Amino acid sequence: MGSVGYDQLIWGDEKSGPLGYGFVRPALNTSISGFVNKGAAEVVLAPLPISSIAVGKSISQRDVDVKTVDCTTANCRGLIESNYTEFNLALGAPPLYAILTERIDDLQPADKSQPFADEEAAIVGNATGDRLTKTAIILGYLINDNYSVGGMYQTQKMTNTGNQNEQPYLFVRYAKSNYAVTGAAGTFSSPTQARAPTAFVLVEWKPFPPLGFF
Repeated sequence: MGSVGYDQLIWGDEKSGPLGYGFVRPALNTSISGFVNKGAAEVVLAPLPISSIAVGKSISQRDVDVKTVDCTTANCRGLIESNYTEFNLALGAPPLYAILTERIDDLQPADKSQPFADEEAAIVGNATGDRLTKTAIILGYLINDNYSVGGMYQTQKMTNTGNQNEQPYLFVRYAKSNYAVTGAAGTFSSPTQARAPTAFVLVEWKPFPPLGFF
């Protein structure tokens, strides 16, 4: 996964603190795995560095079945286009912090012969297209300048089919300079998957420090 963008101040000065400036960021994002290849173009507007709204378009080519979905009755492969809007807000009173994310994807599969499976949400959408809504809430505690711990609750829902997943996690995060490592463990459940344990590790590297928190 990679992202290339450019931050342009639209008011204030980044040295003025978390409420002292705003910026805009056009960006290109890619994710290539061989099984799922995705590209997106977006524009992020941050009136304050603690809040942002992104508008973009993505195209995803899927060449693998979704394990938690019956891919004989739902289309797990092929091309999907999405027009999306994402809102982020960060609040904190050290050592506590909270991050809220709300995202809406209007999904259009190339093959409309049967319902489709979204490979990230692992739930089924309507054959002619569907709206996927994601809500994520993170509550964290800063142990020191490098380590933080906390919990996250995320849910995603298709508007037309009503399919919805739930993902509660606990996490540990280490951040230093321009890289960070997050380890998380929790559970996943959906209409086609009984609640089951899940875990992931996320490694981030940013060669140039971005403006804002997102």
